[in-house]
Amino acid sequence: MKNLFLKSIAIVATSFLLFGCSKDQIEGPKGDKGEQGIAGTNGTNGTNGTNGTNGTNGNANVMYSDWITYSSDFADVANFKAMKIDIPQYTQSFVDSGGFYIAFVKWNENVQSQLPLLQKFNSTTSPVVQIECTGVTFASRGELRFSCSRLDGLDLQNEFTTLITTNKLKIRYFLIKGNVNLRLAKPLDQMSYDEICEMYSIPK
Repeated sequence: MKNLFLKSIAIVATSFLLFGCSKDQIEGPKGDKGEQGIAGTNGTNGTNGTNGTNGTNGNANVMYSDWITYSSDFADVANFKAMKIDIPQYTQSFVDSGGFYIAFVKWNENVQSQLPLLQKFNSTTSPVVQIECTGVTFASRGELRFSCSRLDGLDLQNEFTTLITTNKLKIRYFLIKGNVNLRLAKPLDQMSYDEICEMYSIPK
C-alpha cells in the first residue's frame, strides 16, 4: 500500500512538471536558419513552328489602268477621232509570251462596254459608230490606240462628238500576262466588264 501511494505521488509530480513548462522549454531553442539553396535552372522554351510560304498572288499577272478621259490627241478630224496611250509594259516580248490586252469604254457611270463596239447613239435611226482599240508593240514599249469613226465613213455626228468634248467618254484597259492558267468557263473576250473585275479582284 505504501508503494502504491509513492507511485501515485510520482505520477502527479511528473504531470505538474510537464504542463508547467513553456513550449520553448519542451521543444528547446530554435536553431539558426540555413543558407538559401541555389536557384534552379529555367526551363527551355519550345521551338516555334516554321511559317508556311505565302501563296503566289494571281493578281500580280494583271495590270490595269484607271478610267481615262477620251481625248483626240492622236487624230482629230471630222470623220475620225483617235487617242494614243504609251504603255512601257506592253512590249513585243510581253505579247510573244502570251500577254494580251482588253479594253472597255463608257459614257454612263454604270454601263461599260468591251471594245470593239458598234453603237447607235441617241436613236435607232442614228448612224453606227465604231469604237476600237489597236495594240502596237515595240522592243521596249508599246501603245494602245483608241479610235472612233462611223461605219459609213461620214463625219461623226454631234450627238457622239459631244461625249468627247464634254469629257464624258472614258476608256480603260487591262494587260494580262500569259503565264497564268485561267481555266475559264468562257473566253475573256466573251466576259463582261463586271466579270473580269470580279475574277481579278480589280476595283470598278
